[in-house]
Amino acid sequence: MEDGEAAERRNAELELVSTAYPEEIEIDDGCKISRRLQADGACFRLVLLLPPDYPVLSCLELFATVQDASCKAAFNALSNLLECCRETARSLKGEEAVFAVFSRA
Repeated sequence: MEDGEAAERRNAELELVSTAYPEEIEIDDGCKISRRLQADGACFRLVLLLPPDYPVLSCLELFATVQDASCKAAFNALSNLLECCRETARSLKGEEAVFAVFSRA
């Protein structure tokens, strides 16, 4: 069951993020949000999963994929992207972290 406080905080955060990144993000049912990123000639999709008790008890879960690139450097960049974004998400457990993770990316 979804916690009322968690749902309220999550919805407010998603509204803020959708205003900050209107062209770059997709929100799916309020529990999955993704942002398209470009760096070093590669295109990535960073996906954040918001558990029902996020941000009150849980931290974000995230993964990323290379959308358009064929070089090894893109996959190395993907690994670095995930590492820094996961570190940010873990450091903000119990707090809203979507904007911080997207900003770090």
